Amino acid sequence: MENWADQLLREYEVGKRGLTAMRDGLERLDPSTKQDLTQINSMIDSMAYSMDWMATGRQPGNYRGADKKAIYQRQYFESMDLIPDI
Repeated sequence: MENWADQLLREYEVGKRGLTAMRDGLERLDPSTKQDLTQINSMIDSMAYSMDWMATGRQPGNYRGADKKAIYQRQYFESMDLIPDI
């Protein structure tokens, strides 16, 4: 079953291909297109980052997310349920 994220990923993929084609059409040695090339590369990187985030559901580049940390599994001795009655 397809959800909104799958549809958005397809739209981003089409947009990214369009930006890549635009970048490839620019003359790299021409100094007047250097600013355009920089902006297009930035847009492609931003789209790739967003696509990674939507595909995995996690922030790209994080090796250990909050869901993997043991902070949620720690037990504190302040809880009276864990300490037997003295």
